Amino acid sequence: MTKLLKNFSVLLWIFFIVISLVAIHPRLNANGLKITSIDSSSPLVNRLKPGDIIYKINNEDATQALLEKNYTEVNLDTNKGKMFFLINGSLGVETKKVEKTNLKFGLDIRGGTRAIIKPDLNETETKEEKENMVRQIITTLQTRINVYGLQESTFKPVWDGETAYIQIELAGGNKKELQNLLEKQGKFEAKIPLPIENNKIHFNDKYYDVPDEHEFELEKIKFEKVNESYVQATVYSGSDVKMVYMDPEHSWLKCYKDGCEWGFQVLISQEGVERFDKIIKNIPSTLKTGEKVYLTEPIKLYLDDKLMDELRIAASLKTSPTSTPAITGGAENEAEAVEEKRQLQSILRSGALPAKISIEQMDVISPKLGSSFLRSAAIAGLGAIIAVMSVVFIRYRRLKLAIPVMLVSLSEVLIILGASVFLGVIGFGWTIDLAALGGIIAAVGTGVDSQIIILDESISGEKREWSLKERLKRAFFMIFGAGGTTIGAMLPLMVLGFGLLRGFAITASVGVLVGILITRRAFGVIVRHILED
Repeated sequence: MTKLLKNFSVLLWIFFIVISLVAIHPRLNANGLKITSIDSSSPLVNRLKPGDIIYKINNEDATQALLEKNYTEVNLDTNKGKMFFLINGSLGVETKKVEKTNLKFGLDIRGGTRAIIKPDLNETETKEEKENMVRQIITTLQTRINVYGLQESTFKPVWDGETAYIQIELAGGNKKELQNLLEKQGKFEAKIPLPIENNKIHFNDKYYDVPDEHEFELEKIKFEKVNESYVQATVYSGSDVKMVYMDPEHSWLKCYKDGCEWGFQVLISQEGVERFDKIIKNIPSTLKTGEKVYLTEPIKLYLDDKLMDELRIAASLKTSPTSTPAITGGAENEAEAVEEKRQLQSILRSGALPAKISIEQMDVISPKLGSSFLRSAAIAGLGAIIAVMSVVFIRYRRLKLAIPVMLVSLSEVLIILGASVFLGVIGFGWTIDLAALGGIIAAVGTGVDSQIIILDESISGEKREWSLKERLKRAFFMIFGAGGTTIGAMLPLMVLGFGLLRGFAITASVGVLVGILITRRAFGVIVRHILED
């Protein structure tokens, strides 16, 4: 045994088993409901936040039904301790069950939200033009949802004659998150007001007459009349936002006793910087707060023609314009601040939708069918491995050879699941759905075939004048050839496939690589050690 544990292939196998267990992090005593969002009117505001866990409600195990009940007083057991509230209504939170592992399951197992949206398309456009517009909308929404952090999503165009619909399915997300992301078209504009004096406006060191039109353009800058005393100049639009920073160095969140402030920087195009510079050049710098000097006019941020925020402009920008201005905001509590910041970042990063959309239907997908299938698949898989172990024992009459077959097969499943967690963390977005389960079964089936080849070549080869080392080399030659063929067959599905086909191909290929590079090498060493003993 000591000799076996010194072998590099066996140590590598054990290392990946341990790493996979750490990545999956099974939690046998997981219970309670994890908060995903909190209404602004909820009594839990400023006491709990998304990510916190509710274990009990009035000394009963927390359930969705208990959350939706109306209360006059309520006791909560949470990860932040015991809490008591006097309320008149429900708790006003959305939750999900605490995950028992770090595994990310797909929509068909975990459940989620489904929405049907209808783009507002021009009826005079051709079918091809409408199809292109639908594809642009799907691309924009995919970017928006992925940036927000809800990566397990599917989009499917549905046509009813000439009328287009888009079906969106979001794994693990809730209706509020999806609705907030879909409702906004994403039209972003930054505007600065300029006073009208003697029917003239002053910018870029020049005076210009104000036309009679409500909207007009001067020096390639768009203006609109607010009233008889002011116009507003559009200095930035969504097309000027070239990058939205999300790293800690360029984005922040600070909370105080009376609320939270958030902010993040964006990279603006050179044209946007020049428009901003022209407009602020002649705005006076008379507004002072402490030791800082600001311009008398603010910059106003609009999203879908709705005023989001109004920011002061530092007077120093008149002499040194910046291409990375900061967008800031505030909220009453940390949960709302995080939500507002993430939503605006995702919308700015994805850009404006090419057409307005309306939500026709939104409902919740139950995870019950997927959960029962998952349990059935686990039981069936374990039963299959035990059956294979029994067949191996009957064939070779050696329990020492049958047990490693079962252990290596189970470890192969464990390492594949660990790989799914790791790839999900680095942004690959791999989730365990029904197709992935099929890929795991296929990979383990291939692995058992390879183990049988190793056993058969090692034992039946005793009748030939070959050394055990030569017999194992012969077995591994066949295994590598079969594995390479399997991966080659899966490549077209990974590149050109979609949905179930792509998920199956990726999982099966990862499983084959795990077998070739890790588990089957260790199995070969174990068999060699047993036979030599």
